[in-house]
Amino acid sequence: MEGPRGYAVRKRGLSPEHVARIRKELTVRADWDPVKSYGPPPPAFRVFDEDDVHFYVPTFWGRQVFGPPAVVASQGDSCPALCFTGSLKEELEQPRAVKATLQTLADGGGGILAVFTGGGKTCMALWVACQLKLKTLVVVNRTVLMQQWQERIATFVPGARVGTLQGPVQETADKDIVVAMLQSLSQRRYALEGFGFCVIDECNHIAAPTFSQAMLHTNCRFKLGLSATPERKDGLTRVLLWFLGPIFLTMKRRDEQQVRVD
Repeated sequence: MEGPRGYAVRKRGLSPEHVARIRKELTVRADWDPVKSYGPPPPAFRVFDEDDVHFYVPTFWGRQVFGPPAVVASQGDSCPALCFTGSLKEELEQPRAVKATLQTLADGGGGILAVFTGGGKTCMALWVACQLKLKTLVVVNRTVLMQQWQERIATFVPGARVGTLQGPVQETADKDIVVAMLQSLSQRRYALEGFGFCVIDECNHIAAPTFSQAMLHTNCRFKLGLSATPERKDGLTRVLLWFLGPIFLTMKRRDEQQVRVD
């Protein structure tokens, strides 16, 4: 089954081969070249969790290995106040991008949207949130991004009740959209109830040892990763795909390359 902690695999009855596979494949390490790199190799880290009853693995890895879950994550709280004010830009291919995003979420529940800087990823993600009308968690890794999201929400979704999750501040009750700091999610365990849609901004960072731990406690029914550069040079792009789903669309400036839908 799937829940807030990801894809849950019951330990009872699990074959020794599957146990070994979970521990081996989901213990990862960044690429290291002894000729070009300085210092010792980076430490390995786990991108799974466990308790006495279950292993908790990244959603899309779990589906690939064990098949579709018998129970999917909760739909989350309905938020009818999520109404988009404004318009998408045809010249930036935004209407096409949000259509592909909604289709990806409907088909598989998650994916990564690669958008060039200035392509309007925040605007598009908010438009999608307003179509889903589910309680939304936006995860950022920098204070300036938190401020930008709060400003964009005020502009494009003025009727939304907005909360913040950072350090001791936990404004999640009776909120439509909560903007959360990735560092805080990695270090604390918050009561993240009712969220149906999770947006990870600059999602390439969640493959880091510390930040990846946040993803083991923030799984939602629908997940959208945003990044201008989702392909990591350290060989850990697969971690993003395990947690969030495939890179379903790549958008580049028109003078570089046309939009590509995978």
